[in-house]
Amino acid sequence: MPLLRTAVLVLLVLGAAAGGQGAGRASAQGAPTGWDPRFNTPGVRFTVEEAAREILDGVTRVTYYPRTSGFPQGKTYVIWTWPLGAAPEKTDFQYRADAEGRLISRGAYPDWDDFAFAVDHFANGMPLRLAVLSTDQAVAAYVKAFPFPIEASDGFCHLQAELLSADGRSFAVSGEGFGPSEEVVVLSRFDGQASREAKAVLDDGSLPTIDITPNVPGKDSGSASLTVGGRFCAPTVHFEWGPPALKAQ
Repeated sequence: MPLLRTAVLVLLVLGAAAGGQGAGRASAQGAPTGWDPRFNTPGVRFTVEEAAREILDGVTRVTYYPRTSGFPQGKTYVIWTWPLGAAPEKTDFQYRADAEGRLISRGAYPDWDDFAFAVDHFANGMPLRLAVLSTDQAVAAYVKAFPFPIEASDGFCHLQAELLSADGRSFAVSGEGFGPSEEVVVLSRFDGQASREAKAVLDDGSLPTIDITPNVPGKDSGSASLTVGGRFCAPTVHFEWGPPALKAQ
């Protein structure tokens, strides 16, 4: 079974500014909930922009810049991360908002928008999850990015598979671009086994999340695919499950 080092945030500039100690961690007590941009406090914006990719010792390191706006002034904000298969982790670095709602430093380290952070040892479909939470827990914003997305499109329809578990056996497939309220056919294939079911698309054309946990007798890994057939499209996502799904890219 291949080993996967926990995907970690490498806070390059912050580590140097803090005398090389890097970001500290705290318990998950008081951790944000939701962990999806749909649950952002109204008016706040938190995104990441990819800046570079490089191969180091056979593994891809992806560098991002965070972007924030709309955060209310008069509060203290903390950055949280949530690695797959672990509890949410709180950094020691604290921020406040400027007049434009951007997060700026409360200490001797750079403003949140002014440094690059890097991640490595991410597998296909593994999410990068970040959150900004005010210390009074009144304001929250979330980022979910995929350094190596598992996705497919057909016409206007789009599917994406997210790795949910550290054993590589659980996934969630989401979709968008289908006909509002149309009935689609979902065809799942796991190493020769197939299942078919009908699902109703939501009014906005998005697909209700499909949870997938392959269960093939006598196997602990393999290949899987999921096709969603609508009136005008039929995208298919393909992915590995089990230990091969955890291979760092």
